[in-house]
Amino acid sequence: MEEIDGDEQYINESLKDTTHRACYIFRSSHREVKERPRKKRKLNGDGDHCSSFLQLSSDADLKGFIGQRQTQFHEFWQRKQSQFNEVTNDLNGDTLNQLTSFINTRRSLKADNRLKAALLMSDVEGTNHDTVIQHLKQEVRHPSVVITLQSRQCPNLQSSLKTIIKAAVIEHSGLNAYDEHLLKHKRLLPLNFDLELLERFTREKSLEHVIVCLSEIETFDGSTLNDLIALLRTWQDRIPFVLLLGITSTAKLFEYRLSKSCLKLLDAQAFDFLPSGDLLSSLLACAQSTGDDGPQVFLGPSVVNHLHDISQGQGKTIQALRSALGYLYMSHFFANPLSVLVDRQANLNNRSLARGIRSTDSFRAYCEELLEEQNQSSTEKVRRLLDDDNALFDEVHEGIVEGREAYVQVIRVIEAWSDLYHCLSRIDPKLQRTKFEVAVELYQSMADLAASASFYVVEACIRNLSTPQLLAACKALQPTTCDVLALSNLIREVATHDHNKTNGAAEQVNENSKVSSPSATSKKRVRTSKSNPTPRLTNESSNTSFVETLQQKLQASSLDSSSLFIHEAYIMSSPAIRFKQSFESNPRAAIERALLRPGDYLGCECCTEGRDTNSEGVGGQGEYAQQGSQPPASVLFTLLQEAPTVINVRDLSDAFQSRLNSSGCMLAGNGVEDDADSEARTKSVITQFYQALAELRMIGLVKSSTGTHIKKRAVGGKNARPTQDIDFIAKTNWAGL
Repeated sequence: MEEIDGDEQYINESLKDTTHRACYIFRSSHREVKERPRKKRKLNGDGDHCSSFLQLSSDADLKGFIGQRQTQFHEFWQRKQSQFNEVTNDLNGDTLNQLTSFINTRRSLKADNRLKAALLMSDVEGTNHDTVIQHLKQEVRHPSVVITLQSRQCPNLQSSLKTIIKAAVIEHSGLNAYDEHLLKHKRLLPLNFDLELLERFTREKSLEHVIVCLSEIETFDGSTLNDLIALLRTWQDRIPFVLLLGITSTAKLFEYRLSKSCLKLLDAQAFDFLPSGDLLSSLLACAQSTGDDGPQVFLGPSVVNHLHDISQGQGKTIQALRSALGYLYMSHFFANPLSVLVDRQANLNNRSLARGIRSTDSFRAYCEELLEEQNQSSTEKVRRLLDDDNALFDEVHEGIVEGREAYVQVIRVIEAWSDLYHCLSRIDPKLQRTKFEVAVELYQSMADLAASASFYVVEACIRNLSTPQLLAACKALQPTTCDVLALSNLIREVATHDHNKTNGAAEQVNENSKVSSPSATSKKRVRTSKSNPTPRLTNESSNTSFVETLQQKLQASSLDSSSLFIHEAYIMSSPAIRFKQSFESNPRAAIERALLRPGDYLGCECCTEGRDTNSEGVGGQGEYAQQGSQPPASVLFTLLQEAPTVINVRDLSDAFQSRLNSSGCMLAGNGVEDDADSEARTKSVITQFYQALAELRMIGLVKSSTGTHIKKRAVGGKNARPTQDIDFIAKTNWAGL
């Protein structure tokens, strides 16, 4: 008890100085202080707490929907993952057959025979390598083994050889066979990285190929890779090695990493497994696709814009976007109680769920629209929706069905417009944009699609095209694009008119060729017919018809997603899900704001009393009437905002002291009165200055600097030495934050 009382006395004394900080001590009332926490037992994971989302509220009526929302999420995400895999693993069958034929081709072994190697060209992440490996395991002539190595498994040559031997034996016969094989040859071959172990195993099993795939070859050590290739080449006459090199950059960069002697040992052939088309656009189309059954959730314009920002980041790949989408879907089903409405078979008889629906913005807007009609039926309908839960759920079900159909129609128009833009970009080089970028732009202009920048670009392009060029671009369109944009009939009319015009011109040429002795008058008449402006007018009219048809379709398809009834249940938006903050953290901005506006985070009297919203403070904050009431670190950081990149510490100290003198008071808690001695006052200010400087340096906002470039600029010499008698500090930059 005496120790506890002593600790409490020490805590109370330490909390007396609450000038610029506060401390909150939480003591649970459910258990005593001396009680030791119970040891947690390991569970098998079969409990209910492991199979359901956490409970976000104490409402008993919503507990039944927790497991249902988790089941919906798992079913929905499993279906989306299969769709994403189909898109990312869509490989060219001809290239796969060529790779299989290249591996199965037998060659006569010669003294100068090179090691057979296949260069698998893939995207930044190598998403297609797994699909290629699975295809080879089925199509390569058996018996063969296919093993895949990562850079972490090959830190040096000995570890690489050991991994190859172990992986080959386990891949063919299992782990027990590997242990038996080592024990059998332990007396003759004591080293487990000797390739003779693999040679004996190859002869015993009569293996046709030992295919070694080095995934993401750029991550391997250069010297280890050269040694490994040279060693595998020397054993090729005894072990049928085939090397697969997964390249995610370019073949030239791969050649630069290998020595010339090592390149001469390879009989390499490149196989292009790069994703065809715009993979990001295909991924977005899969995310916005609808299924025949199960939950249907769509991405809102703001979320699509955040996905575009992530895709623009350096090093962001398809897998990063898939992870972001998984987080989005999980957040929607986990934190949104209305997500249970996306299931058509869900039991919606719940009072708490009805209260949640009535508190949404879309429900309030829907009721306001009904009341604006100013008739008795609409007023009675609003009263019925507010009082009767069953009527509310019926109206919600109808509203979700209608809203889904309207939003799906807009998505189809956006995808069709992206396809049209892509086809026109093949003719006009000014339209060099991907489908994904065009789709993101249209999502941002969903309220008025005809006012988007891409429409004006397409309009100018179509007006400058001739009829044959326009028909050639339309032939490359997908059939669904023509149907969605209502261009099928217009394309037939233009094609028929162009065909008739061509036949008429041919008949006129034939009639002119039948004249035996044409005179000067007839020749002049022929020239006049060639310069007839009628085709020019016809071309302009057809192009104008195209533009008007597209404009009418876009105007009719424009939709504001926030105007849909109960859109919060099936359309994800950033106000409902803190998506950007979760994937793009910005700690420096939060630290700088806390230092510039400390009153928002501190509850001390000096900060709350010194706050004055009518006066302007330092840096235009307009928060503090007295800068002396701020903490020392805040005052110093405010001065750093006005200083250059490299600052003299003495100059910064003088500015710090003058700022305090201009405020007319001392910093609280320094123990010096206004009428105290000037020397003691200066010492107190210097002490607080260095304490604040140490805090900023600990956070990482400033760092030490020698001031070399300042000295060189003053002296003017190139061989100037760094100054050590003057202290400098430099402001820092945090990359990527």
